[in-house]
Amino acid sequence: MAESQVSKMNEVEKSNFFSVKAKILLIFLISFGIIIAIWVRTYSYFSKSMMQNTEKILTDTSKGLSNYLQTWVNFNFRQLKLLASTEEFENMNPAQQKKILEKIPEQYPWVYLAFTTDIQGNNIARSDNNPLKDYTDRKYVKEIREGKSKSWQRLIGKTSGKPALVLSVPIKRNNRKIGVLAVAMTLKEISQYVTKWSRGETGYAFLLDNKNYILAHKNPAFTSKMQQLPYKLKSKDEGNLSGFYQFTGKTGTHFVAKVEKTVFDWKLVVAQSSKEAYAQIVKVRNLMLIAVIVIILVVLPTIYLFTRALGNQIIKLSGIADSLSDGELDVENNIKTNDEIGLLANSMRRLQRSLKLAKDMLEK
Repeated sequence: MAESQVSKMNEVEKSNFFSVKAKILLIFLISFGIIIAIWVRTYSYFSKSMMQNTEKILTDTSKGLSNYLQTWVNFNFRQLKLLASTEEFENMNPAQQKKILEKIPEQYPWVYLAFTTDIQGNNIARSDNNPLKDYTDRKYVKEIREGKSKSWQRLIGKTSGKPALVLSVPIKRNNRKIGVLAVAMTLKEISQYVTKWSRGETGYAFLLDNKNYILAHKNPAFTSKMQQLPYKLKSKDEGNLSGFYQFTGKTGTHFVAKVEKTVFDWKLVVAQSSKEAYAQIVKVRNLMLIAVIVIILVVLPTIYLFTRALGNQIIKLSGIADSLSDGELDVENNIKTNDEIGLLANSMRRLQRSLKLAKDMLEK
């Protein structure tokens, strides 16, 4: 009997692909592959959805801040143009102009100096009591003289000695340009509005001019003097100023950023660390990896042991049936389980008793 079972098992092992154990394992592996495929598909969809959600938040924020900047700059230019069109300025009378210029910093706290020049850039009047200065070399004067309806320049102020933003418009008489009205302002008003935005622990916004000089940043060291951004923004879409970028900060933190083109070709950057922005994606990915590892380390071995035990029981019953067919009616059948294999084993025992009874009757 023992030799018969060993022979039967060897025979099955040689054709393992067709055994019940192999078929169950194959079904499991196919099912596992389908589950993995569904998980990958689900993860891909979830990742894409989360990335789109993050990018939408950054995009909406950058557009909102950009609209504010546009409104703020347009408001300042509109006020300058209204003043430049008044009789006091058209007459180019220094005394009359000074009275009006002195009121501008009082009404608009972000302006620390309002002044006028002739069309060449020679200072005519100013809101403070400092001596008149020469502005002939300034870009905001040259551009007005060359025909522009408005101009701006980021520079180190001759009066403040600090980074400043100057806006200028032409003064006209009989539709002919005769001078320039300008205001010099700190960037505090812009900086406060831009830098107050935050998201999570790492989300923040900053502003660059058209030459990548920092106009507004949460780090005061970046705006205390004129300096360019110390790290490079790497665009996902080359040549597109308003798009999604990546950069690595001074501390080595990797950021994803939305860059929005705004007034004067300035760049408004809304950024958040990639780790925080995509934290949910990483969390879901890790959970899925843990589930796959658990299946591989726990479920797969369990299935294998189960199918092996099942296959061994079937082989044993097959051996018992072979023994009965050979007339060995005393073969041991000790398989007792509460499943289909147990029912088959009970049927074999009844058959075994019936055959023994029939044999005894024949021998009598």
